[in-house]
Amino acid sequence: MVKHSHVWQVFWEINNLSTRTSFGIETKSTPAKEILLITNKAKLMFLLKYGQAHVRDGTQKRYPSGGQTNIIATDMKPFKVTYYKNRERVTISCHYTACNKYGVPLNN
Repeated sequence: MVKHSHVWQVFWEINNLSTRTSFGIETKSTPAKEILLITNKAKLMFLLKYGQAHVRDGTQKRYPSGGQTNIIATDMKPFKVTYYKNRERVTISCHYTACNKYGVPLNN
């Protein structure tokens, strides 16, 4: 878990970076939370580029056995950033696919 004293600013920086164009982005707002849905992998890669030097390392993980996991960002399975106003907490949730060393998917 990462803690930051200015959670609201962190969420809005993520929001501002990602919404320079609306392609692949959907925002929702309720009285309790702000939600940012990223539905395009290229847009997600663009966003992650600002957080780390090696973007590809942030969206996939390789294992010693030769398998790997990759983050998914689609309409059906979006990358989701949620800011909870009352708790002042930002959560990130995503889906991923896992493959063995031969590229055969291990999950649906």
